[in-house]
Amino acid sequence: MQAKNYAAQVVKSLDTFIPNYQKMLKANGDKYFGLEAEHLKTLQGVIKNAVHFTMPDGGVLLDDSLKGLKSSEIRLPFQSITIECFIPDDGSFNELTPNICEKRLIVATETNSDVMKHINDIVISNKEKLGVMGDLLAKGFDANSKGIDFLLRSERVITISAFFMNRGFWTPCYSQWIIPCDWDSLHGTTQLESLIKKDDDAVAFAGHLGFLLPSILDMRLNSVTPAYAMKEAAHDIGGEVRIVLELLEALSCRNVEQTIIQKCDKALNARRINKGKLPLYEERILTIKVNAKQGTGTRTGTHESPRQHLRRGHIRRLESGNIWVNACVVGSSEKGVIKKSYNVVA
Repeated sequence: MQAKNYAAQVVKSLDTFIPNYQKMLKANGDKYFGLEAEHLKTLQGVIKNAVHFTMPDGGVLLDDSLKGLKSSEIRLPFQSITIECFIPDDGSFNELTPNICEKRLIVATETNSDVMKHINDIVISNKEKLGVMGDLLAKGFDANSKGIDFLLRSERVITISAFFMNRGFWTPCYSQWIIPCDWDSLHGTTQLESLIKKDDDAVAFAGHLGFLLPSILDMRLNSVTPAYAMKEAAHDIGGEVRIVLELLEALSCRNVEQTIIQKCDKALNARRINKGKLPLYEERILTIKVNAKQGTGTRTGTHESPRQHLRRGHIRRLESGNIWVNACVVGSSEKGVIKKSYNVVA
């Protein structure tokens, strides 16, 4: 797997996007007091200093409906990470996302939940000025409609933002998703269509819809209902939430390790910048450490062997921590063969 260098591309793109976005806001009356541009600048700095991961095309790692995260506290491996991913256009159509953006950069940051309280206080104090938007920002998209109260019961939260390559330009996703780190122990849960495969059960988890660029939501409210606008915004970030959780589930396995596929060479980057090229960031992938017992082969035991069949890869939950068990052939062919069809991602 090769490094895509999406993070460096987004950092460079924001140098142009931020001033242009500021001009647009001033022309239309900036009712968010310059916070949007400041948030973009902050996020730009976060990307520069984050630890960067590359995911396989499609953003799927273990493909087990996130079972490895059940009843578990989730934590980022570092305070801030980016995940670069290519999502191939499969030709399907969804009215919520008519334009498919294949190149994506996801930014996830873990912070103390006090940050959410501070943001909520700002929204509440300016609720009348914000009108409908003030109410939407306060309520978010949690299933219990309790605003951010359930987020504040978690000591730490993870905020997920994203950028898409759209018509040759990197564009920020206007919505965000905030997850409490003790997500599975909380009652406030929601289900996003983006997180549900057609042949799988729904993936439910706690979370709150936020907005990096609320002015974009304002514009949508001129043509659609508030309920539809919120559904659209949640769907826009939903796929990226799933990719972050896929990464965290894989990292929960003791036999999954981080492997650097592109090192950061300061001298080389200095020369690249002098030539007008983008710097190369250090990038990582996840590698499964497979021992001989987990290899593909015929397994027999002291008990009578069942018919030969393919046992798909799965997480084994042990007291010492999760481990990932690769797909393998088990049983005896003399007892017969069970044919199964699995889509195995290498």
